[in-house]
Parts: sequence; structure tokens; C-alpha cells
Amino acid sequence: MARSFASGADFATQRRSLHVDDVKRYWVQTAATTKTNVSVTAMKQKLMDYLLSDRFQPPAANAPRRGIVIPTGGRHYLPQAIVALRTLRHHLGCTIPVQLVWCGKDEMWDGVWSFLEREFAPLMGYDACEHESIPEHWYKGPSKGFNLKAYALLAAPFKEVMLWDSDVIPAVCPDSLFDSEEFKLHGNMFWGDSYGEGMFQKVVYKLLGLQDQVHDLIATGKGIFNRYAESGAVMVDRTRHLDMLEWAWWMNAMGHDLTYNYMYGDKDTFGVAFAMAGKPTEYYQVPVPPAGVWTHDTNIGWHPNKPQLLRQGHWWMNSLVHFSPWGQAMWQHRVTGEMYVRSPGPPRDEVVTPPMPVSWTTYHMAFAPTDGSAQFPAIVVMPYNLTYLQAISATTPATPGCPPLVWAAYWHMRTHAVPVAVNTTLEELCCGHGHAQGEGGASTGGGSWAALRQRSLVTLDTGAGAIAAQGAKHHPCWGAAGDRPHLLGINEAWERRTQGPYSGWGVPREPLWAVPLNMTELWVTWAAMNETWHWEHTQEALRPLTQNRRQ
Repeated sequence: MARSFASGADFATQRRSLHVDDVKRYWVQTAATTKTNVSVTAMKQKLMDYLLSDRFQPPAANAPRRGIVIPTGGRHYLPQAIVALRTLRHHLGCTIPVQLVWCGKDEMWDGVWSFLEREFAPLMGYDACEHESIPEHWYKGPSKGFNLKAYALLAAPFKEVMLWDSDVIPAVCPDSLFDSEEFKLHGNMFWGDSYGEGMFQKVVYKLLGLQDQVHDLIATGKGIFNRYAESGAVMVDRTRHLDMLEWAWWMNAMGHDLTYNYMYGDKDTFGVAFAMAGKPTEYYQVPVPPAGVWTHDTNIGWHPNKPQLLRQGHWWMNSLVHFSPWGQAMWQHRVTGEMYVRSPGPPRDEVVTPPMPVSWTTYHMAFAPTDGSAQFPAIVVMPYNLTYLQAISATTPATPGCPPLVWAAYWHMRTHAVPVAVNTTLEELCCGHGHAQGEGGASTGGGSWAALRQRSLVTLDTGAGAIAAQGAKHHPCWGAAGDRPHLLGINEAWERRTQGPYSGWGVPREPLWAVPLNMTELWVTWAAMNETWHWEHTQEALRPLTQNRRQ
């Protein structure tokens, strides 16, 4: 059972039993020091003493229940955070409180902040680097960079907090994640990255004074997709895991002097922090890999890394798409296609893939040759245009009512976690009363959907293999009216499906397939980014962000 912190005397009792009985069973001796010659063991003991003292207190009883924290600031990151704010408030109508966190007076202007407060209420914000002194158990205070994220989570005013990088653009309001059974059960939620564990060096456990076995214990919360974390989005119930956040901050404060030498920034510090706190099996990572939003190099509008373009078949990935545990696309994280407000225009997004298997990402995004000899095509764009297909089928006498080819294509997209926009008319035609029942009693229209599946525009074996693991029992229309669950399962075989060795990794047997972004529910993210880019240039209060430095 997941532990939680109470208040008052109960909290003090839990505090002592938690750390003495649980934490130290994973600890071992370490002689490691930071680059500044500070003993890791000494810093561990200082934090341990703090966690056992009355100074370590749970979130206040009257603290806001939930909210979003966005570390940001400056000419580069703040305009991107404004995209997230405007998407939340004006495009999606979300009212969840947001807190911006920045570092230094050069990261925020008084006039800009006053404008943002009025425009995007409820909005809070503060300078995390305004510290006259730092607590004794800290290695150092927060600074610009990765460690600001760990600090923002630790210092958040909310009981339940979601952290977004500045370049996250939501597709839906995040309330469903806070209300999900998964978050209630685990009290935390993380998302995986494109790759496996290649950027994580296990020697860090020895340096931090942890047993090697914690690596496998942390991995139990990742399911079959044992990838390192993609920390552009993080969710934590601070009433249950405030101790973990203390350890996460402890590691990130030592970042460039120790931990970041063995892992990529803050990404995996949170999983290790669960182990430091004595609860490695309580880490939870959503068991759905990220999808990708891509643009062909003929339409990028800038000049990215040429060898990487050749490796990826002349496609460039602008962002990752992260999903809910049930397969709903929640947001874009624009990892390499960030919006620059002083550029000639916003980035162009063309296609989106299903969740990307590590067998594909490791080859085409990491180890494939860069001389043009990589397996091609890397991505196949499906000519998926529901309006066109429906028009063709509707005029074909052989397919009255539910159009089988259209339905097969639509079903294929939905069950492969491509966030194709819901087509109510099509679902009513193919899932309504009076149509044939498929396996499991699911109404399909026009015959069992297992048969229609075989007539799909592509085989179910193609692409990321995010086909429902339950096989022919589920399809997008299962559920009550208006409740269209994605019913997502992942085909484990596709996660590692390769042929022949190549630098330790095989060549994927098939290319990854994709569909036009404007046919999906993610289109709102690009539309909001495009609208906000133009809007920012019309706001006099935002001139410090939009004008050139010489102006």
C-alpha cells in the first residue's frame, strides 16, 4: 500500500518509522565526493536529519489542492510558456491554477508579469533564486537549468502538482490525470522518453550509496517499456511523496558537480529519489511510449543537423506526444521544434505517428548510418483523409450505411493511439443499433470488425505496434454514449522488433507510419501555437520578449 503523510503527531510518527525502517535498507557506504570535494555521505546525513526533525512538515492543510508549475523565464523560454498559458485559458477553457517559476531578475520584467497575471488568472509566480541564505541540508540553492525543475516541485504551493517544461502545449485539460485511478493509486506519474536506458549509467547508485538492486525495483513501475524518464511533464502528490521530492532536489542540487555526469539532467533523478526515500517500487511511469510529431526537411524552414536528418529519412521530429494511461493524447512536448517568438513564424508540424517503439527510435534516431544508407523509408505517411474516404464510400452501392474501408481505417487509427479526431457520425453509423455484433458483443456495423480489420488500409502489423493487446475484443465505440475510451494496449513484440545487428541494434522490419496532424485531436496544439505566436506580437506589454535586443 502506498504510504501517505498525515499531519501533526501522526506525521511525526510516520516520519520516523518511514526513514529508519525503510530508507536505510537500500543504503550502502560510499566514499564519493562532489566536484567541490563535498562528501556525499555527509550530505545524505544532513538531509536525513532534516527529514527526521520537526522542520520537515507536510503541505499546509489549506494549501490549494492541485495546480501546474512551469519553470520558465527570459526571452527564450517565457514566450513558450505563454503558449501553454494561452492554450489552457483561451483555447481549452481550463481554470486550473498555474505557477510560473524563474531564476533571476533578468528572467522576468515587472510590466510583463503584471500583464500575465491579469491575462491568465489564476496565475502565481516568483523568483526561485532570491535566497538570502540556504538551509543547512542543501548542497546549494536553485539556479538556471535542470535543477530549477526539481526545486519548483519541492516548493510548489499545491498538494497535487503537475510540472511542465516551458515548451509543453496541452491538447486537453489535465484534470482527468489528477482524477485517474492510476494517480490515486501511485501518487505520482511520469512518462518515458524515445530511447531505452542508454543515457543512464548505473554507477551512480554506488556513488550515491545505494544498492544496485534498486534499479530493478524502480523498473517495476515502468511495465514492459523500461525507458529512461522524459521529465518534460511530472505529476506528484506532495502529501504522499514530499520526502521523495526532498531527495530529488538533493540530487539535482549536486547536478553538475556529480549526478548529471551519469544521467541526462534531471530525467531519471526522480526514480532514483524514490529509492533514496526507501520506496523504489512506488515510482510509476505511464505504460505508453511517446508518439512523435514530424516535419519533412523540405518544409522545416530552418537547418537542423544534417546527419540526423539523413538518419531519420529526411524527417525531423519537432515534438513528443505523451498519453494518459488509457491512451489519450494529452500534450505535445516540443523537444526540438520550439517556438521562437522572434523567428519569421511558428514551426510547421506535418504528421504524427503512433507511440514509437524503441526498436525504431534507437535505429533511426540514434544508430542508423548518416551517409544516406539508412533503411528507407523511415516514415510512411498514410493518405488518411476521412472526409475523402467517406465521400467515396458513401457513393459506392456495395457499402451502404457504415462504410467498411473508412471504418477500418478509423478504427485502426484509434486503436493504434493515433489521436484521430472523433467522428460522431461515423461512430453512430458503425456502432449504432441494428448492426452486426463483433467479438465480445461489440457492435460493428457491416459485419464483424475482425473482418473489417483485414480490409484496413494498412496491416495491423505495421508501424509502432500499439494495437490493443486484447485483440478482437475492443474497438473505439465500446463504452457509454459520449464515452469513447481509447482502450489502448501495447504490442510488446514491436518494442524490440528488429532484423539483424547494427551497432548493437537491429534494423526495424518496417517503417513507422504517420498521418497528417490536422486529422487528429492534436491539431489544437499547433493551432494554438500559431495563434499565440501572432497574438504575442500584437501585445505592447510583451515587447521585451518580441523585440530584437537592439530595439
